[in-house]
Amino acid sequence: CPVLIMHGTADVQVDFSHGLSLHNRLTELGTPASLYRYENLGHHLPALDHARAVRDMFDWIESDLI
Repeated sequence: CPVLIMHGTADVQVDFSHGLSLHNRLTELGTPASLYRYENLGHHLPALDHARAVRDMFDWIESDLI
């Protein structure tokens, strides 16, 4: 099934390289994967960025269903 990875590039709890590596490996395996990068944001997004991420997630889900 398609995989959505959402990751802040300044995450100190889970380094961004982990999300990037996961995306790259899934792609190598032929699994549809999308990586949404949130530049200069950490593990916990501020309220406005969190709201944007939730919209991004629902947009991704809806685009996959069409």
